[in-house]
Amino acid sequence: RKDRREKKRRRPSSRSSSSSSTSVESAGARARRREERRKRLAAPELMIANAAKQPLLSAQVHDIASHALKSQAQVLTIAAQAAHSRLYVGNIFFEVTEEEIRQVFEAECGQIRGIEMSKDPATGGDRGFCFIEFTSPHSALNALERMNGFSLRGRGLRVGRPNSAVAALPTQLTTVEAMLGFAVIPGLKFFPPGEPSVPQPAALPAQVYLSGVQPTATEDMILQHFSQFGSILKVKPRHAGISVVLLEYNSHSGAEQAVRLADGTVYQGCKLRCGRVLAAAAIPPPAPPSRCVVLLNMVAGPEQVDAELGPETKDYCEKYGAVSQVLIYDELDPATQTVQVKCFVLFQDLNAAVKAQAALHGKNFGGRRVNCHFFAEADFIRILES
Repeated sequence: RKDRREKKRRRPSSRSSSSSSTSVESAGARARRREERRKRLAAPELMIANAAKQPLLSAQVHDIASHALKSQAQVLTIAAQAAHSRLYVGNIFFEVTEEEIRQVFEAECGQIRGIEMSKDPATGGDRGFCFIEFTSPHSALNALERMNGFSLRGRGLRVGRPNSAVAALPTQLTTVEAMLGFAVIPGLKFFPPGEPSVPQPAALPAQVYLSGVQPTATEDMILQHFSQFGSILKVKPRHAGISVVLLEYNSHSGAEQAVRLADGTVYQGCKLRCGRVLAAAAIPPPAPPSRCVVLLNMVAGPEQVDAELGPETKDYCEKYGAVSQVLIYDELDPATQTVQVKCFVLFQDLNAAVKAQAALHGKNFGGRRVNCHFFAEADFIRILES
């Protein structure tokens, strides 16, 4: 009996020793596993370090850089397309269902990828607005143009860009290319669709871009359809992964006519967006902010200028600040050999001119998209004195 009690007293000590041994072994195993993991993670760094010791051929360097740029461009393009395909829709009647919104918008604008209805977390009821993501930026543009103010069950819908979607994008993604959903073509500057006039020296090609052309449209089909606006020298082949067609007209007047008449029309079941394009290096730098701005494309030509254009422009611009003078000026454009109507507005305050330029550039007046740029005050004085 005494021996049994002695054995019982020894057992805990034996278990403790065994547990301690196991703990030591586990710690050793964990250390080995950590070391093995460290070596695996370090392997790519070792490969890079070893590769750096050996000189790369220039072709290899070019391929690596090209692949990196293409990957980055693809990621940026996808992000831009997603942002420009998403819209906010407000002032929705509380009984309108998601399916009803889908039917109305798809019938008018294009296919929808998803609708996010805003719900009240307390009651579970609709809060009167939603977010719609279309399958393409084209459809979103259609919705912006057609559905803002659209009456649904007696309420005028408010349609616009979400504050956080496009605003959160890097600057290079808020371009015309991003808005229309095609990748950037290096060396080319794309102007907003529907703007026929651009700062274009006469020596440069008269080019326009077409976005929204079906992939099934052949070069001959495009040439036949768009020759109605002017003589086309060539249809430039589409770049891989870029859903845009470039046309080069024989004259700048033909290019302007194409933009003015083709933008927004339907071709082969798809809505076209058409605008001017030119070499980025040929674009003159913008004038610095000044008290004077110039408005272009207010009217189609001098024959549409009447006695009310000046006073109406002054009244409208005074919502941004006091206006000192308005001048309507006809100028012969050497690039197109046509008379261009320019509307100069001189503000009393620089801040007012800055607000006006930001608000008026790209704004639609009577179906025309207006260009608004700063203009040097000294040059404006010279025009007044001439």
